[in-house]
Amino acid sequence: MVNSKFQFNICQLRLEIFTVKKKTKSKTIYDPQYEHIITRLRDARKEAGLKQEYVADKIGKYASYLSKIENGDRRVDVLELLELADLYKKDIDFFVPKNKKLQKVDEN
Repeated sequence: MVNSKFQFNICQLRLEIFTVKKKTKSKTIYDPQYEHIITRLRDARKEAGLKQEYVADKIGKYASYLSKIENGDRRVDVLELLELADLYKKDIDFFVPKNKKLQKVDEN
């Protein structure tokens, strides 16, 4: 028979490992410029007085989809960004940071 204290310690260890993994999970899509975009998306939605459920319905998605975008767990597609900008009555420039210039890649 297994000692109940030993079983408890194993369960506690598993929980601690799971918690550590969850806390250290980095967002693969994190980038300061992208953070700017999703912050602006969230702010624009709230400023417009719209709930995630309403917006998600308007773009044909689930609320969890929009939540993942706003939390940085999913990237927003450029066409969705245009649709959201229109829904929030904002120009696309409102969402896209202007402080970093795109560099042209030589084709040679």
